[in-house]
Amino acid sequence: MHRTILIAIMFAVCLPIRAQESDGSIYPVRPDTILTELFSVDFIPSANKAGDSLYTLSFNFSDKHPQFFYNVDTRGEKIVIEFLDAETKFGAYPEVNAGPLRGIQVAPKRVDKNAAIKGMNPDWQFNLEVTVECSPPPRPKTLQVESPYFRQVNFTLPWPESKAARKELYAYDQTTKKIVTWSLIGAGVIGAGAAGIALFVTSQQEDPEEPLRPVLPVHPAPVE
Repeated sequence: MHRTILIAIMFAVCLPIRAQESDGSIYPVRPDTILTELFSVDFIPSANKAGDSLYTLSFNFSDKHPQFFYNVDTRGEKIVIEFLDAETKFGAYPEVNAGPLRGIQVAPKRVDKNAAIKGMNPDWQFNLEVTVECSPPPRPKTLQVESPYFRQVNFTLPWPESKAARKELYAYDQTTKKIVTWSLIGAGVIGAGAAGIALFVTSQQEDPEEPLRPVLPVHPAPVE
C-alpha cells in the first residue's frame, strides 16, 4: 500500500516536468533573448540634389535596433532582410508601389540554431524576416543602408530619371548572371566601414562545379 502511494506521488511530481520539457521543444515560447520590437515601417519618398527620386523604407524599433543581415536576390527580384532576436505586434505595413518597389511583407521566423548538430535539443531564435519585392531588382551596390538613429534602420534605393542611369543601378537583364550579396551588420556599426560584406558572383556560362569567387569591397575610413 505504501509502495503504491509512493509511486503515485513520484508520477504526479515528474509528469508536469516532462510535459514542460516537451512543450518547450515542440511549442517554443517567447524567449528572453528577444531584444527589441519592430513597431513601425515607414515608406519615405524624396529626391536628391540632381532631382532623382529616392525611396526609403525606415524600420523603427522600440529599443536599439538588432543585428541583421540582408541579401539582394536579382533572380528572385527581391531584397530579404532578417532582424535577429526581434519581434513585432504591428500588422499595418505601408503599401509600396513606386519606382522599383512593388511590395513589402514582414513575418516572424523561428530558427533552430542547433539544427545542424545531430542529437542536440533545439535552441530557438526568434527573428523577423522582411521581404521587399523589387522590379527591376537593384544591383548589390545600389542599395544604401544607414542608421541615422540608434532605434532606426533605413534602406534606400535611388531611382534616376534617366533610363540609361537606371540600367547602371538595376539588373534589367537577369538571363546570364545571378548576383547575390550577403551582409552581416553588427548593431551600431552601420556607416562606420566596419560591416563585413562579401559578394559572390556566378554565371550560367561558367562551370557549375567551379567554386564561387568572392569579391571583397574596399571599406571607407571610419567616421570620426
